[in-house]
Amino acid sequence: MHLVMLESNGNQRFIFSSPRLRDSVGASSLLTKLREWTAQGLVSTGAAAAWCTSRGLPYDGQRPDDDQTPDESQWVSKSSGKVIFLVDSAQQAKDVIGAVTRTALAEAPGMDVSGVFIPLVTSSDPQSGPVYVTESALKEIHAEAARYALQRPPAEARFSQLPFLARAKDSSLPASPPLATRDEAKDDRQDALSLTSRVRRYRAYRARLDLLETGVKRSSDLSDKQALLTRDPTMLAKKLHQVFVEGIEPVGDESRPEPEESVARGAEELRPLEHAIQSNPDVGSDTDPGADSGDYTFLSKVAVIHIDGNGVGGIMKELNDSKDRVAPAEFQEEIGCDRDDPDALRRFLLAVNERLQNAVEHAFAAAWTRIDELSHRDDKRAGREHAAIPVVPVILGGDDVTVITSGDYALPFAAAYLRHYEEATGNDPILRYLTPPEGQDTGPMTAAAGVAIVKRNFPFHIAYELAEKLVERAKKVGKTACPPCSTLDYHVLFDTTVLDASEILRGYKDFTTRPFRLLDDDSTSPRCSCDTCHPGEEPSDSSKTDRPHESWEVTRRRVARFKGMSLGCTDESRSKTDLEPFPRTRAARIRGLLSSGRSQTADDEWAVAREEVGDWIDTELGGIGAVFDLLELSDLLPPSFSELPLPSLGEAPSPRSPSSRRGIPLPSLGEAPNTASEATE
Repeated sequence: MHLVMLESNGNQRFIFSSPRLRDSVGASSLLTKLREWTAQGLVSTGAAAAWCTSRGLPYDGQRPDDDQTPDESQWVSKSSGKVIFLVDSAQQAKDVIGAVTRTALAEAPGMDVSGVFIPLVTSSDPQSGPVYVTESALKEIHAEAARYALQRPPAEARFSQLPFLARAKDSSLPASPPLATRDEAKDDRQDALSLTSRVRRYRAYRARLDLLETGVKRSSDLSDKQALLTRDPTMLAKKLHQVFVEGIEPVGDESRPEPEESVARGAEELRPLEHAIQSNPDVGSDTDPGADSGDYTFLSKVAVIHIDGNGVGGIMKELNDSKDRVAPAEFQEEIGCDRDDPDALRRFLLAVNERLQNAVEHAFAAAWTRIDELSHRDDKRAGREHAAIPVVPVILGGDDVTVITSGDYALPFAAAYLRHYEEATGNDPILRYLTPPEGQDTGPMTAAAGVAIVKRNFPFHIAYELAEKLVERAKKVGKTACPPCSTLDYHVLFDTTVLDASEILRGYKDFTTRPFRLLDDDSTSPRCSCDTCHPGEEPSDSSKTDRPHESWEVTRRRVARFKGMSLGCTDESRSKTDLEPFPRTRAARIRGLLSSGRSQTADDEWAVAREEVGDWIDTELGGIGAVFDLLELSDLLPPSFSELPLPSLGEAPSPRSPSSRRGIPLPSLGEAPNTASEATE
């Protein structure tokens, strides 16, 4: 028997080799196809049938190939971008690897897929029984993959580089003719694109529908509001344009165009949002890239959110230890065998993969639903139509999540996701044992979120890189906290002259309470002295009152108080309070003094404010060290975020049962695009 592993390599290069969002979405979706291709390869090569025959398992060879699937006992791991399975012979391993890599070459040009296999040690005694997967075997096959990677030429050397007739506009690869399909977008058919880009762009449309379908399956609220969901930034931009721009025109104004004319004008003037947040619009677009006459005031800030789970790599690295942490009774009930069963490790790994995916999808849909609740409340207050939920999913693979939102709802989305992720993992009978806090038997798994808030005309891939850096910083804080917790970090970047993410974050390290800790209580932490926030230096005098890494709930309360509100305060009840806001001009002046290094003058200004306003600026705002965050967050967070309580753990929208999540129609999601206007993002 042989253990086989297929994995995709250079995923970041494949996803972000092009700065265009559509390419990234399509590439990310293609990476998730590895499991499907492997299942097809096992069936087409006969390895699946041979496995069942040799073990006396049922396998209907008369059914069409599309209906055939490998037996569950043949799988070891089915995570995103990596699959591990078993076959009976070395030749079968070679056949399956060959079939999968050829499929990847045909369906996902530019995607780098490799496969390795190792024999599993068997006893010479035929009565010794079957061979099972061990942790040492899993480590050995990963080592074999690493050795093979050193011998392979780089991906760039394995794919054609020199154009035969024309060079693609998006890379050094040769230009490819249009795909042999009628529903390829018009602008893509007209452009000189590489085959890699053509396939990724074509796949992006279906990938976005799949992401919407995931949200619909997981949340009954989203299922009931499909008309408010948007599959791409273009659709979101058009909906918001109609509400925010056209909707503010006076009713009865004779100069106001008819609805049909108004919509047409908006579609013509409003360049797709992808163009609005990226610097290189498609040359082949029907809309002139230089004719940017649309009104973007309704969406002046957009956010790229990236979220990644903590500790997942450690779980996979030490599977036996992870397995043994699960209580025996629950292991037996959930996995279907005892922990010391020879097949327990394989079953456990499959269960962890599936349960993690369920937790991610649950948190993703619950956070989406939360933004619907907040945005609907804000729209109602403003007297405008609730026409769209301002969330556009981009990537959902493994424990990684990437979405685009309007800037004001980015932090509420990230906070809601982290809370519901902890809820889902903390309530799962298996996952709650995997990364418990020190001294505890169980506890929720945690994650880190990075939110890059940028202006339009900002390249998506650079905003994504900044979000990744924010995740990295947040992870360090979350893992070293006592107890470990989920964390949230953000940065508002309007200055495009500095694009190095590390340099950007170093610029304000002494003036912020970030990253925030996602806790259910109001506790605050002592001043952090970690190298993440203060590498090799002592804090300045002006920041001694700062309390980095406080809970998000504390920060939210301080923002409300900074604005002269209390949490839960509505427009009606606000008039009945006598809370005084902190003067914004003074806060801005203090921030400027701190930024310029005039810490003593800033301290003096704060002291004057304390005498004039009151001691509450220290006790309720957190002192001078909180000024930076309070100013930014008071502008970023929508009014509803202060009025409505945070979602309590255990009260999230209930996901649909597995049986009810099959075959849900999506009538409002549209058909495949036939024109450039339908598919251009």
